[in-house]
Amino acid sequence: MDFPNHVELGNHLRDDGPDKLIVFPFYVLRFFLGAAEAGFLPGVILYLGWWFSQRYRVRAVSAFFLAMPVSSVVGGPMSGLILGLDGYLGLAGWKWLFILESLPALVLGVVVLATLPRDPAAATFISESERRWLLQALAAESRPLHERSGVAGAVLDPAVWLLGAMSFGVNFARYAFGMWLPLVVKDFGISDSTVGWLSALPYTLGATAMLLASRVAQIKTRQLWLLCAGCAIASISLFAVRWATTPSATLVVLCVCAVDIFVFLGTFWGTAPGVLSGSTRPVGIALINSIGRLSGYCGPYALGYLKDASGSFNISLALMGFGPLFAALALLLLSGRLLSRASWPPRAVPA
Repeated sequence: MDFPNHVELGNHLRDDGPDKLIVFPFYVLRFFLGAAEAGFLPGVILYLGWWFSQRYRVRAVSAFFLAMPVSSVVGGPMSGLILGLDGYLGLAGWKWLFILESLPALVLGVVVLATLPRDPAAATFISESERRWLLQALAAESRPLHERSGVAGAVLDPAVWLLGAMSFGVNFARYAFGMWLPLVVKDFGISDSTVGWLSALPYTLGATAMLLASRVAQIKTRQLWLLCAGCAIASISLFAVRWATTPSATLVVLCVCAVDIFVFLGTFWGTAPGVLSGSTRPVGIALINSIGRLSGYCGPYALGYLKDASGSFNISLALMGFGPLFAALALLLLSGRLLSRASWPPRAVPA
């Protein structure tokens, strides 16, 4: 989960004062929120793997990940409007933020549970010939790659740990980038409204690039090249921030970084399930996601620490470039496994 308005929210929490905010229950609720959402991304990735073969999975996953940049573009201004309800019905603005922004998830959760079929075998909106073709195509990709299966197979599979390292490296930069971006832009010396618009620009470009990249990711070698480009250019662009001497140059470099991070995310989660055999896939996806999520603490904390130590956002952002570089090294070790998967099924779907 991303919190594009975390800085503004934090200011409102402090404005309420310690007498109006019981901090410990707030942390407890945040823990349960994290525990509840922990299975969401692995569950969606696993579910999409039941419906899309490897040839089309990157496109489907990229469409799902489109919600991240779109929510950052739309959610910032919307959160600002909701925070303006401060005092209405005796509730603080940040409380209205949690109440109103939780309602869509609550409603959609019930709708999805009631209407979404478990897999193609249970779907009523596809023909019988389409169902047979899809199940055969997916079964052809689920041939075991090793003898172990289940939990043991996932934990002992080196590919799971290498994929986890890739996720950690890129997310190390992504979380730091996403959580500190408004303050980086604010440091340009511009107005708060301009900060909101400029902070949305990298996400807009990232969303566009992710969708375009998914259209060319239907060939196995192209997926590998997209992963390589995402890691390498994101790393180089972050290193280049160190020498960006003007606000416009810094923003351009950050936009390049955002584009490559989002291209990597869509391609990575569309490709990773295909590296795992069917029996290890559920546990493997969850473990990869867990390793990557550790960067949600490490990345922002490291950037804040480096900012305090160096006194410069440019220097601290540049050092974040080691995250994607680490991911690139893990990708290099995994490249043989990525290219050795079974041949993809035919492109055509029976009428």
